Amino acid sequence: MLTALAQLDQGGATGVAGAIFWSVIIIALCVGAFFVYTQLKRWMKEPDEPSGGGGFTFSDLRRLHREGKLTDQEFETARAKMSAAAKKMTEDLPDPLAGRPPTPPAPPGG
Repeated sequence: MLTALAQLDQGGATGVAGAIFWSVIIIALCVGAFFVYTQLKRWMKEPDEPSGGGGFTFSDLRRLHREGKLTDQEFETARAKMSAAAKKMTEDLPDPLAGRPPTPPAPPGG
């Protein structure tokens, strides 16, 4: 960059050509940085895709009910089914304390 400035001080055709060359380079860098910035901004605004299955959550059901896409009866039925499925899933899980050894009794007088 300093050599380009030194060439500008010399004047003549080389100085003008150098100034035009570096101006084009700076403009190209600015355009490229603007393009990268807009792409990054667009990418950051995209909604995250859920990584799980296509199932509904309780908040999805409440939103659909609030928007009027589910009747009261459909909402209650879906909520009851989801609650029952969640309870069954937790009942099928192994007991996390089942594999632990029994705790030794406390020493007397201690």
